[in-house]
Amino acid sequence: GSNGTNGATGATGSTGATGSNGTNGATGATGATGSNGTNGATGATGATGSNGTNGTNGTNGATGATGSTGATGPTGATGGTASADTYPVGGTGPAGGFVIYSSGNGHGIEAARYDTSNNVQDDTPEWGCFNVVAVSGARDAGIFAGLANTTAILAACSDTGSAARAAKAYTFGGYSDWYLPSSGEAQLMYQQKVTLFPTTYNTNMNYWTSTEVAATTTNAYVMSFNTGIGTYPKYGDNAFHVRPVRQF
Repeated sequence: GSNGTNGATGATGSTGATGSNGTNGATGATGATGSNGTNGATGATGATGSNGTNGTNGTNGATGATGSTGATGPTGATGGTASADTYPVGGTGPAGGFVIYSSGNGHGIEAARYDTSNNVQDDTPEWGCFNVVAVSGARDAGIFAGLANTTAILAACSDTGSAARAAKAYTFGGYSDWYLPSSGEAQLMYQQKVTLFPTTYNTNMNYWTSTEVAATTTNAYVMSFNTGIGTYPKYGDNAFHVRPVRQF
């Protein structure tokens, strides 16, 4: 026959154990960006970096306009008047001789107006130093060198009639410091012969100098008013004139 009517529902049984989690569902869509947070505090200043390479120089600017002329300075002191040379070449020296060299400041060299023969000296002596092979201190040919040459000759040689001794013994115009000229000083006389010695030189005369020829030692330089400077043996048949000079 047909089912009978259901009986009343029984009391609920205790809950069964929890089942395992099901599979995660798909990730939902990203939410909208939130607003910016408040700015943090400013950090400390970093260390200074190294200097960069210098840049190229810029083009020079245009030259500025010339400034106005400054005021004129005061006038300088008036210079002194230059004094004329007291003893010019061709003039008369302090002793009355002919000036053959002038330094322009009152000093120079004068040659005697006459040979030593006009002063009671040996007319034509030898150069001297017959027994002396060489006088090394008498080889300077320069101007002002004749005095040292003469002194060296007199110290090395005892000849009483030498050209150097005749010149050293010469006195004129109140002066006794005459000497035998060097070849350079004799050359000055030769250059000025017409101006300085128009009536007191003879072109046929030779004059001793105090300069010994170093290469031979037996010869000395001689000045001829005709040909200039030459060389001759210091002794023997060579006896020439002496024209002293002095410095002032």
